Amino acid sequence: MRLFSKSSLITFTAIAAIAAGVYMWLFRANVPSTLKNEFLYVASGSDVSQLRQNLIDNGFLNDPTNFDTWASLINYSRVRPGKYKIQPGWSSHKLIKFLKNGEQTPVNLVVNGLTRVELLAGKAGKQLESDSLAFVQLLNDTSYLDSIGYTRERLLCLLIPNTYQFHWNTTPRQLMQRMMKEHKKFWNKDRIARAQTLNLTPDEVYILASIVDGETNVVAEMPTVAGTYLNRLRINKPLEADPTVQYALMDIHGGGWRRLLYEDYNINHPYNTYIRKGLPPGPVGMPSVKAIDATLNPDQHDYIFFVAQPNNSGAHAFSRTFQEHLIKVEQFRKWMREQGKS
Repeated sequence: MRLFSKSSLITFTAIAAIAAGVYMWLFRANVPSTLKNEFLYVASGSDVSQLRQNLIDNGFLNDPTNFDTWASLINYSRVRPGKYKIQPGWSSHKLIKFLKNGEQTPVNLVVNGLTRVELLAGKAGKQLESDSLAFVQLLNDTSYLDSIGYTRERLLCLLIPNTYQFHWNTTPRQLMQRMMKEHKKFWNKDRIARAQTLNLTPDEVYILASIVDGETNVVAEMPTVAGTYLNRLRINKPLEADPTVQYALMDIHGGGWRRLLYEDYNINHPYNTYIRKGLPPGPVGMPSVKAIDATLNPDQHDYIFFVAQPNNSGAHAFSRTFQEHLIKVEQFRKWMREQGKS
């Protein structure tokens, strides 16, 4: 006995063919096999229609209708902002599922070597969704600074050098919250205890470390330089640190570091430690972790003075007395004259 007539079989075959065609259309690759840019940036506040246009404008869709169909089928309505790495050949279903889950690609933000906190705003503004102006406005907001217990001069003390991962849509406040969290993690019990033995707060250690870092590139002598400055602080002698003069000149005239002239040492500025005793109001730059730890663990010695070695090593010659220091200064000047540098 026949179960199906010939016409029924034809109808069934036609329906199956249509179903197969629909299935293939639904699940076919809709992201092009080659992409000009593999990263999709979805702005905060975007809706599905804006996301769709974003995908079209940046070459991530072969067939917008296919995307629309899937968005309707799975009721895709909540768009998550961020930076997303899109894979060539994805179907609309795979693409929407990926975006719906908010699987962002992190942004690596390198935070080190900054001379002032505004430079953080410039870096963050280039790599994150918020522009640099939004970061600058927050960093200059006195009510915000009061709320976190920092002054404008000491705000750089919050930044611990490292490479941090952020979501692209991280806001300025969220970034600073992360910096405060990392600051708290860095200043553990051991480091705080070391600071206390020096009669310094963590911020004061950071400020002194910024001077040490500016004074020498020779990591091995950082504890000696730190010990020398700490000796000066103990006897209430001005630090007479060149990096503080450099900072003062940059603050007044802009630009970068340059060779100091005799008249520069008399410049009237809160950061000039040749004419003002004690630490400057804030750091003169962002010190390395090595400089911070060297300052926390200074060499114990009687040095009060130092001058650059008469060579190109970048190291220094240290002295206990002013008379000894003058001899070494003259040795350095003689070497400079021989090099045609003075």
